This record gives sequence, C-alpha cells and structure tokens, in this order.
Amino acid sequence: MLEWLTELDRNVFIYLNGLGSESWDAFWLVVTKQVSWIPVFAIILYLTFKRLGWKHATLLIVLISSLLVITDQTTNLFKGGFETKQLMVLPVLALLLYTIFKTKGLKYFVVVAMALTIVFAIIIQTSDFLTTGFQRLRPGNDPLLADIIRAVQKRRSYSFISGHASNSMAVSYFLYRVLRPYLKYMGLIFIWPVVFAYSRIYLGLHFPGDILMGYLWGILMATLMLFVYRYLRDKMFPVQKEELDHPANSEPITDRE
Repeated sequence: MLEWLTELDRNVFIYLNGLGSESWDAFWLVVTKQVSWIPVFAIILYLTFKRLGWKHATLLIVLISSLLVITDQTTNLFKGGFETKQLMVLPVLALLLYTIFKTKGLKYFVVVAMALTIVFAIIIQTSDFLTTGFQRLRPGNDPLLADIIRAVQKRRSYSFISGHASNSMAVSYFLYRVLRPYLKYMGLIFIWPVVFAYSRIYLGLHFPGDILMGYLWGILMATLMLFVYRYLRDKMFPVQKEELDHPANSEPITDRE
C-alpha cells in the first residue's frame, strides 16, 4: 500500500511539474517567496484592526506568530529529526493543552493529550523519528527523477512534510475561522496556500503528498490554536464576546475599557 501511494505521489508530481516551462519560471520564483504575499496580508491586517480594534488585532498577531513557531518547528522535526531549537515549541504546546483543559474540562484534555502522545509514539517507534525524521529526498535530489523532471531550484534539506504548505494553511485556516463573520470574501484566503504550495511542485521542491500532509498538519495546529484564541478572547474581551460570536452586521467592533 505504501509503495503504491509513493508511486502515485511520484507520478502526480511528474505530471504537475511537467506543466511548467522556462517562460514561467521567473513568475513562480516570485510566488514561492513569502515576502511576495506581504501586500495581501497588509490588507487583511488593516481590515482586522478596523473591524476588531487594535487590542484584539494585536492578540491575533501574537497567536499567529505562536502558531507559525509551532507549525514550522514541528514540520522541521518531521523532515530531519530533532534539533535543540525545536524545544521552543514546548511552551506553546503547554499553553495549548492548558487552554483545552480550562475550556473543555479534564476528560477532553486527557483525550487530546493521549491522542498526541500515541501519534508521536507510533512515529518515533516506526521511523527512528527523533534521530532522523523521515528524511525524504526532495524531487530535485531524487536520482530516480533526475532525468525526467524540471528542478528549477534545489535544496539540501528534506521534503516531507512541506513547511510552506503547513505554515500557509495553518495561518489561512486560523484567520478564516476568526474573521469570516466580518470579511465577506474571507474564503478567498485559501487561494494563498494552494498557489503557494503549487509553486513548490513547479520548482521541483516538493511532492504532492508532502503538500497534502502539510495542509493536514497546518489545519490541526490551527484548530488547537483556536482553543487558545477563544479562551483568551473571552477573558480579555468579555464585552465583545456576544458581538464576536453573533455579529449583526459588518460594523467595526471598537475597543472598550
């Protein structure tokens, strides 16, 4: 089964990568850079400050920054194994579990904690995970694909799972769940992770399977962070809670003392 999935993943990659041409290389090299998307998020940031007020918007910025830390570092753990810098995710994980305990109770907390423990235990036991990670070669470094694909870029790091996919999907899903009552076309934010991730296939840096698993991991991390957001929101902005959960219109919600 695993061999069949790997072969399917490779064949889909060859097809999608083969759609590219040199005339489009410069475009996708720009798309794949995070800084190229700054204007989009500058607009979203402006609308967030306008709708929710600066205090609430600042809370969102802090939580998104924390979300990126935990998503990015756990993604690197999958790719190449444990590094000391990945210990920075422990305070964020502790905050996530504490928030689940406070909002959902002991039983829900135990279920989530056990599920996470079991998942990581299985991964560790089946792949010597802490030492090596999965260490899947990027397509451009795979000797089986060297003569049949276009590798516009090459990286020495490993492929599984895609950090671009997990980070972009985590942020997009988190913002979508928080802001969709206030921004009419918030669903369009998912164009970012789709286009962003395809650029990695186009450039020969990731397989489709790396992208899909990155999406799933990003959604999981964002879902956990939403528990933290709702807990802190209700503590810090109790007057706004009813308006935030049941907005009557798109009028801005101002900060109140």
